[in-house]
Amino acid sequence: MYRVLAALLLVFVAIAVSNQMRCAHGVWEVDHCECEDDYVGQRCERRMHCSSYMRSSDGSCLSCQKWWEGANCDAIMCNSEYGTATKDLLMCVCVKPYTGEHCEIITTEDIYVFYNQKMAQWGPIGALSLIPMIAFLMVCNFFAKRRHNKRVQRALGYDQFYDDDDGNSSIIQDLQGSYKGP
Repeated sequence: MYRVLAALLLVFVAIAVSNQMRCAHGVWEVDHCECEDDYVGQRCERRMHCSSYMRSSDGSCLSCQKWWEGANCDAIMCNSEYGTATKDLLMCVCVKPYTGEHCEIITTEDIYVFYNQKMAQWGPIGALSLIPMIAFLMVCNFFAKRRHNKRVQRALGYDQFYDDDDGNSSIIQDLQGSYKGP
């Protein structure tokens, strides 16, 4: 007998608790939640963000606060560049370095972390691409100087260029000797 009474008491407590748990901001009435003011939804889980206390005849908002939309002003709007709304439209998921309820706040600490992480990711790639470019520049300069020397040799006559034993070019000495200053 006591077991039956204990089981019935347990069932009634479970029903009472589950009915209270069903309504986040309201009272359970037979088969539905009766929501408090400024709350809507099947379980009164969605807060209305109306810009004024005036409502239409069906209880919906006439106009919404900033960052909210929908007939009941219960669907969140996120800063579209830096965040997206969750499936239930109750909160925003922000892209770093942005934070805030609507991804509208940027914090200095997050900016430093964000760009330092970007540098850590892309820095080695930049360095690896810079090394071949420098090598290419050096090779191009080498061949440009070589072409320049050949042009000068052709312009002055190739047979005039010969090296002495000390490694100096005789043509330079000849040119200096024939130059008569002012």
